[in-house]
Amino acid sequence: MPIILLNNYPENNLESSITKKDGSPLNGEIWLYQQFINFNKYNLLPEGEVWHLKHDYNLSSHPLSEKKVEGQIDFVVISKYGVLVIEIKGGGLRVDVNDNYFSYNRNGEL
Repeated sequence: MPIILLNNYPENNLESSITKKDGSPLNGEIWLYQQFINFNKYNLLPEGEVWHLKHDYNLSSHPLSEKKVEGQIDFVVISKYGVLVIEIKGGGLRVDVNDNYFSYNRNGEL
């Protein structure tokens, strides 16, 4: 198995494992986790490659905010090439002159 899935979620019921605090599924994170499962299922990594995948990695502090007590990373992938941190966002994303913007539409507000 080239990708070691450290969370060991049940593949046939990700919707009950990858959820918001209210229990509703995090569809973007479920989709990405399924892609990593498919890497194993279809042997998509080169022979001998081993990656480690951790979903929902908690940080003891939030380095960019004095208001938040802790931080969280959606996915951490570790391989011989390095560490890849993946953050999943819903809503609109835009990059403009090296700045990132995220818009969240709740009750018509951005």
